[in-house]
Amino acid sequence: MFSGNVKTAINSLRSAKWRSLLTMLGIIIGISSVVTVVSLGEGLKQQVVGQINSLGSDVLTIRPGKLVSDGSAKEKLNLLAFLSTSTLSEQDVTSISKLPSVGVVVPIDFVTNSASNGGQRMDNVSVLGTNAELNDILRPKMDFGGFFTKDNAGDNVAVIGAAVAAQLFGDVNPIGHSVNVLGQDFIIRGAINPSAGGLISAQQTDLNYTIFLPFGPAKNLVGGKVNISQILIRAKAGVNPDIVVADVQKTLLQNRGDTEDFTVLKQDQLLELTGGVVNTATGFVT
Repeated sequence: MFSGNVKTAINSLRSAKWRSLLTMLGIIIGISSVVTVVSLGEGLKQQVVGQINSLGSDVLTIRPGKLVSDGSAKEKLNLLAFLSTSTLSEQDVTSISKLPSVGVVVPIDFVTNSASNGGQRMDNVSVLGTNAELNDILRPKMDFGGFFTKDNAGDNVAVIGAAVAAQLFGDVNPIGHSVNVLGQDFIIRGAINPSAGGLISAQQTDLNYTIFLPFGPAKNLVGGKVNISQILIRAKAGVNPDIVVADVQKTLLQNRGDTEDFTVLKQDQLLELTGGVVNTATGFVT
């Protein structure tokens, strides 16, 4: 009986060679796609993990939304929180800056996703408003020039990623040239080396495709409105990060009438969160 089934299967394959071939090809492509996606996911995960580790255990991240649930032995990822509208504000940044346990506070304000230089245009760039202290936290290697300083807080200057420099300026040294964002020209002060490319913490923004502007001029581009998608904090030297977390949580709750629509993440939590996001994403195709 078994040999008869085998003969029947072989005859079916012979009678529909192209259909069988396409079926096999579909299976092969499907398996290859899954392997590729999982490999890319693991590569991205390792890239982000490397950058998070390089920031140091004294760097904390504040994200909008309640990213993890309470009351369980292991924190549970809440993917819907990533869709939350940010309530992080300039008041939060100011309040946190006054805490004695905090050394550095860096807001990340999303402005737009496009920029241009003459006839060249990019629509896959992240234009972010921030302050000079971001350089102290990220410490990116520069290809040309340097990061803007506190003295540039009100200036129309910019620091661009390697991919932005390549697409908008080609082989030309971009320092001193201008990049146009929402109708305003910003003089390029620095260009980040491609080796520094990586994701900005939980922001999921590739440095190679980023333009950094001083916070004030960036805010002016959009009529004084801010869209702070993340706040980075460095604990004051010698202060336990757990103390900083408690201080920041208390301050933010006071600012919003005890509504906990934010998450303060330490390094280990950010690593766990990153792993959870990548594992969930790749899990859809495995």
